[in-house]
Parts: sequence; C-alpha cells; structure tokens
Amino acid sequence: DIEVEVAIAYGLSLEQFERLLLAFPKVSAAERETLLTHPGWKSAMNHAKPATSVRIANHVAPALSAIDLRMVRSIPPGGNWKDIPSSIPSKRLAGIRKSYAAGEGSRSTYYGRLRADAPAYTISTYFPRPGNGCHIHYDFAGGQHRTISYREAARLQSFPDDFVFSGTKTSICKQIGNAVPPLLAYQLALHLGTLGVFLDLFSGAGGLALGFKWAGWKPILANDMEPSFLETYRKNVHEATLCGDVTNDAVLDSIVNEVRRQR
Repeated sequence: DIEVEVAIAYGLSLEQFERLLLAFPKVSAAERETLLTHPGWKSAMNHAKPATSVRIANHVAPALSAIDLRMVRSIPPGGNWKDIPSSIPSKRLAGIRKSYAAGEGSRSTYYGRLRADAPAYTISTYFPRPGNGCHIHYDFAGGQHRTISYREAARLQSFPDDFVFSGTKTSICKQIGNAVPPLLAYQLALHLGTLGVFLDLFSGAGGLALGFKWAGWKPILANDMEPSFLETYRKNVHEATLCGDVTNDAVLDSIVNEVRRQR
C-alpha cells in the first residue's frame, strides 16, 4: 500500500493560513484596489503584463509560438492534449496520440490547463512550456491563453509577492521549480518542536530557509553552486552566503569556519 499526503494547505487551518500570509507584505491596499478596478487590467493580463500602475515583481510569462497559441486556445480548464484538434499540425502530438493508442500511458498533464477550483499540479522547472506539464492559466473565459507567469508559479509554491527572484529566465525557472515551498518548510520546522540555527546547503533560492525563518529559526549560512540562486537568497532571506562546490575541500573548510564564527 502507498500512503499519500497532499500538502494542499501545508497542514494549516484556513485561519492559520490567512494569518501567516497576512504577516508578509505583498501588494498594498491601494495597489490591490487599482489592480481590481483598472479598466485596462484584463487587456494587460492577456499579454501577461500587469497594469501600468501596478508593479508585481517577476509577473511575466514568455510569449507562445503561433502553433502553441492555437493549441492553448483549444484547451478548457482541466483539459489537456486530448482537447487539441488533430487539424493543428504537431509531430509531437502525433507521437503522443500513437503511444496513447498503444496503451503506453495517457500523459494526462501534457498541455494541461489548470482549474480554478482544484489544486495545481507540481511546479517543475519547465512551467513556461505549455507542453511540459499542467501549467496553462486556468482563466479560459477571460482570455488567459498563456502559461502561468513566474510570479504565479512562485505563488503556487507559497512564496510571498515581495520575494523577488534574480537571474536569467532559465535561472528563475530553476529557482521556483526546484524550491522547497516555504509553507511546507514552515510546517516541517514547527514539527521539530524546538528552535535553533541552521546551515542551508544546496540552498537554491531559499524556500526551505524562508519557511524555517517564519517558524523562528535563524539562518547562519547558505551554500550553493549557482551565483544567481544566492543573489536571490541574499536579497530575500539572509545575506551570509558562500558560492562553491561543497565537495571541494577549500569550500568545505570555508563553510565550517564561517559556521563556527557565527555560532
């Protein structure tokens, strides 16, 4: 038997979830009001850009190719590649249909569109690609024929809006897709039943560290091999970082010495 636990709300009650999110600033009340009432908002969102008077960091999505846009326009909320008409030419879809007919798997998330009333699927590092998972925006009726933006993916991973990702688009995709969701890390920290300090190896953007900070833990040092990951970490979590391969003796010695110094 396989036991499965879905972290839809990260173990939080609705009251706890709302209280925790409200503790971290996202969009101001004035910006939120503008966001909801601005006459050009829907048009702006159709192009994956916020209204000019509202600035939400990382809220951009790459433009789709003409073929991908035709495919996305044919997929309803909760739908996938099976909703794409065969009249749209695609060698990849032809191969998927062939393997599906042969009983080699349904590939149910390929070209998947999210549903507003259901949990999202796993956010991977390929979420800007409509054919690599269930990452198409749920708002079919509102004309959101695009993949989710970097910010929307980060929200699904439970990052607050004031957590700004640095680096290239590819790097940001990796930071978001490979992240430990901060709210999940928060629950893990609470279950430890104690407070302390921690060293964050293979830190990525800092999802694990952010959740532990929310729970009252103190970060000492973060280590990763990707400079852009650590730039994001420094801006949002803690300024003490060290870039390098932990299997390198010199890097390991530096980490040990820094931890000893800060403790």
